[in-house]
Amino acid sequence: LTLNHNDRELEISTSFVPEKGLLLLLRDVTDLRRLEQAVDRNDRLRELGEMAATLAHEIRNPLGGIEGFASLLLRDLKEEPKQREMAHSIIDGTRTLNRLVSNVLHFARPLDIHFALTNLVSVIEEVIDLVDADESEAKSCTFHTPESSLSTSLDRSLIKMALLNLVRNGLQASPEGGNITVKLWKSEEVAHIAITDQGEGIAAKNLEKIFTPFYTTKCSGTGLGLSETDKIIKAHGGTIEIDSKVGQGSTFTIKLPLENGN
Repeated sequence: LTLNHNDRELEISTSFVPEKGLLLLLRDVTDLRRLEQAVDRNDRLRELGEMAATLAHEIRNPLGGIEGFASLLLRDLKEEPKQREMAHSIIDGTRTLNRLVSNVLHFARPLDIHFALTNLVSVIEEVIDLVDADESEAKSCTFHTPESSLSTSLDRSLIKMALLNLVRNGLQASPEGGNITVKLWKSEEVAHIAITDQGEGIAAKNLEKIFTPFYTTKCSGTGLGLSETDKIIKAHGGTIEIDSKVGQGSTFTIKLPLENGN
């Protein structure tokens, strides 16, 4: 029998000892489960990587030929604007497929993680600065934390990528003039990062699919951004949860262990 309590998984077993009574054993198997999940995830990613590499080779060869011949057509159809437009569409289509193949290969590749003691406050501030520097966004992003410094062992560039994915998703979901709120706090030995947007929210039936590779509600999305974010957080021994209601926006909450005892 297993029991989940305060993000810890406990294994409960009983045995009868003659003349002594019932013996109850409790064992914390949280770390063991995390290791098993990591091994299973790596096995699946390795299989996906092998399949993706084979498919990429088989797909890219004919794509290269299609793009090459379409480029020749484009050159020879200088006096035929309608046909040139068709050739342009063929080239754009092949390049889109090539980008998709590259994204799949990148997602299937195991993460190369370099852990180092890192201040989460400064990482989030860097993400906010990157978003604020994008003048194309007529929206704002605010950061609130009671902590002046909160450090743990992690890969700075990967965590920044994961946070940037979530913040940009929130900005895209929010209306013009909307605001994204990022909060950081510590509870026991866990760092919590909550990112809240003012978008339309996500229907309950879609919440379970949100981290599934290639699932997207965007017209131009690949469906790999949130999957990559989920993979990064889990590789750090953390979790990511979503609370969303249609018409009320969404909150993504990341929990990362403070393994250095901060």
